[in-house]
This record gives sequence, structure tokens and C-alpha cells, in this order.
Amino acid sequence: MIVTITEDDLHEQQHKIGSLSNQALARLLDKLAQFQAGTIGLDIYRDEPVQANQAYLTTRWKNDDNFFAICKASDHTKNYRGILPPPGVSPARLGFSDVVQDPDGFLRRHLLAMNPAPASPCSTPHALSAQLAFHYLEKEGISAKYVNGELQVGKVVLQRLRSPMSGYQTVDTDGSPPTNSLAIISTLYAASIHLFQTLHTHLKQYLIELQPVTKQDKPKTNDMIT
Repeated sequence: MIVTITEDDLHEQQHKIGSLSNQALARLLDKLAQFQAGTIGLDIYRDEPVQANQAYLTTRWKNDDNFFAICKASDHTKNYRGILPPPGVSPARLGFSDVVQDPDGFLRRHLLAMNPAPASPCSTPHALSAQLAFHYLEKEGISAKYVNGELQVGKVVLQRLRSPMSGYQTVDTDGSPPTNSLAIISTLYAASIHLFQTLHTHLKQYLIELQPVTKQDKPKTNDMIT
């Protein structure tokens, strides 16, 4: 399920940082706990420190081993400093938001892993999407690991994009930083968009209208909420 922040949500919040206030985020995490969400990903930058009177929030995301947060790596070629993760979140539960564009500006590759610069504020080698998928699969008894540079999920090996491959005859996957990416298959992308449209809601609707379900009745697709 995807919980988004709409314009109405923005206007109703007080003391918000960016698009989501600390109070709203705490309420959202409480609601997700009622739903027994197996994997939670916060795809909103939160590099500002939490106020002392809201320490319950940092305690929550420090201790919840199913909570993952986002950051952005630095890029010295563009003189970009990057974005810090939320303070207190374990490095093991961080994922980067970086993407790789093709020369024409389109996204046809999905970046899974990279080696960030030593001084980058975002030091995780894994994409947030990969972290969420790996955590979910592990809870289902399916391992995800890199073997000789290739991603192996269960018994299936997903070959990384190399040059030359498909339409990429001169793609640089060993540059600075070296990356591990997969080509996006359009049919799978369209299917995933349809799935997430079905499982989409916004903040106010989720906090007020939806009711928790029992673990026995919960569909598998509700385990991952980002």
C-alpha cells in the first residue's frame, strides 16, 4: 500500500517539516502498527533534527526493525552535497533515492546498489526499494543476496546491466561510483503501476477512515507499506 500526502493533507497539518509533520508521522506509524505492517518505507526526506519534546518519534524509528528511511548520495560531478537520513535510524535500515537517467532524460534502468563516496551523507549501498523488497522477502523465507556482483533472489539470479547489453552498447556501470542496475521491463512496470493504484490511499483517509484488519484476514500485498 502507498500512503501519499495530498494538498488537503498539507493544509490540515501543523508544525510540519516538509510535507509531513512529526505528529502526523507518529500517528501514521501507530496506525501501521495496528495493521501489523511487515515492512515500512518512508520515502520523504527528513534530515532535520527532531525536537526534544518529540523524542518518542526518534525512539520509534530507532527501535522498529521494520522501518526504513531514505537519503540521497552526494555527487561531486554536479557539486551536489546530498541529503542526510533521519537522525537515529540505523544505517542497516537506510536506502538511497538516487536514480540513473539515460542521455535522453528517461528512466529505463532501476538502480539497486552503488558504492557511495566516503564523505557522502548517505552512506548506504542499497536503494530504498531494494531494502524494502529484501526485508519483505526475508520475512517470507526468501533470501536476497549478491553473488559475484549479481543479485540472487532465492534460486533466481538477476543479471546486472552491463555493456553491451540490449540497447546499452556503451553504458558505464563501473564508473564513479560503480553501480548495479537492472533494465526496467515495460510490461512489469505497467503491472506494478496498476497494483499500486489499487493499493493507494492518502494520509487523512488512512488515519481516519481505514480500520485495522486481523493478521489472518490481511492480504499479502498489505505487508509492504511505503
